[in-house]
Amino acid sequence: MFTEHLTEVEPGIFIREDATPAKSNAVAEHYEKQAISILDADRYHYECMARKFADAPIFAREFYNVADIAGGHPKLASFMRISGDVTVYDQYAEMYERLNDEFIKRYPMATPVTYCKKSVTHPNFSPDAELAILSHILEHLTVKQIRKMLANLDTDKIIVYGPNVARARNSRWFHFRPGDHRTFATIGAMQNLVAESGFTVEWAVEYHEDYIIYGDKK
Repeated sequence: MFTEHLTEVEPGIFIREDATPAKSNAVAEHYEKQAISILDADRYHYECMARKFADAPIFAREFYNVADIAGGHPKLASFMRISGDVTVYDQYAEMYERLNDEFIKRYPMATPVTYCKKSVTHPNFSPDAELAILSHILEHLTVKQIRKMLANLDTDKIIVYGPNVARARNSRWFHFRPGDHRTFATIGAMQNLVAESGFTVEWAVEYHEDYIIYGDKK
């Protein structure tokens, strides 16, 4: 595990002191410019994930409604069994809504998607849904913001999908490249944060450079 330019603030949780603010104009311009190429690059990854873990709870179970939080287009949700709808909460919601036709051309999204412009780090942000998906968002936040977001979720279930710092082998690890990636965790440390917020971790696995964690409030 390569963490030379990171600071370990808690066991298994590391921060990058020089991260770019998540709301900077440069970050917004990057995601708008790269949106289509990101959709294309990620599609095969999610297809393989859905096949490999077809019997896991996130793909085998049916969910009613989903809050997809600050992950842009709901790529992971498009491969899941959802009988209701999906609401995307994102600070760049207008951009993702504008490109929704490009998204559904590439991903098997069978349920309606609503895009809602929200600052997900606001203290009162508390999406009401059966399931919250946090796909590659927590690494953009501070540890304090991560704890606040998890504690505020008014959902019965949660999926956290993000970069597994235990897989970092050198300073060129691709999850280090985005300047607004500021917090990195091992799968064990993230499971602890999820459990600390009242969810029972039912399933967790490392996948490629990432981890996937499913929690349920039982």
